[in-house]
Amino acid sequence: MKNPKLTIIGLMMCSFFSGCKSEKEQVRDNIEQMKSRPIELCLDKMECRRNPLSKLGKKFTMVVYVDSAVCSPCALGKLRFWNPLISEAKKERIDIDYVFILSPKKEELEDVNMELEITDLQSSVYLDTENVFQRSNVTIPKGQQYHSFLLDKEFNVILIGSPIEKEKIKCIYKRIISGKCKTKIIM
Repeated sequence: MKNPKLTIIGLMMCSFFSGCKSEKEQVRDNIEQMKSRPIELCLDKMECRRNPLSKLGKKFTMVVYVDSAVCSPCALGKLRFWNPLISEAKKERIDIDYVFILSPKKEELEDVNMELEITDLQSSVYLDTENVFQRSNVTIPKGQQYHSFLLDKEFNVILIGSPIEKEKIKCIYKRIISGKCKTKIIM
C-alpha cells in the first residue's frame, strides 16, 4: 500500500455509498410500507366541512391527504380539478367515495375556512386539525407523491398516485374502478 490514508478514505466512501438505497429501492420500500396494513380514515375524529359521508364501505375510496407541510389553502384551491373525475364516476355509477383530508397549520386555518366557503369541490372534505390521520397511519410516507391513493373495500391501498396529476395513473385508476384491471400498487 503506497498511501494508507487514501485507502482508508476509499474504503469509507465505498461503505458510505453501498449503505445508501437507490431512489427505486426507497420507493419500493415506501410502497411495501403502505401495503403493510389497511388505512384508518378516522373521519369521526375530524370536522367534516363539506358533503359528509353517511357511512364508509363502498367498493373503492379515493383519498387525498394534504398535510401541514403543504400550503393547505393553495392545495384546496387545486382540489376542484378532481370534479371531472368525480362527475364521471357518478355518471358511470362507480361505487366509489372521494375523501379529501386537510391537516392545515394553525396559522392557515382562517384561509382554509375562507377557501372552503368558495370552493366548488363536489366531494367530502374533512379538517384534521389534531393530525389524527397521520398518527393513525404511520405507514404513509411523508412525501406528497404518497398522499393520493385508492383503497379497496377493506381499506387496503391498491393504487398510489394522483390521477389528476399523471396521465398514466389516471389510465390505471380508470381501469381499476371500472373493473377492467386488477393491478395493485402503481405509482
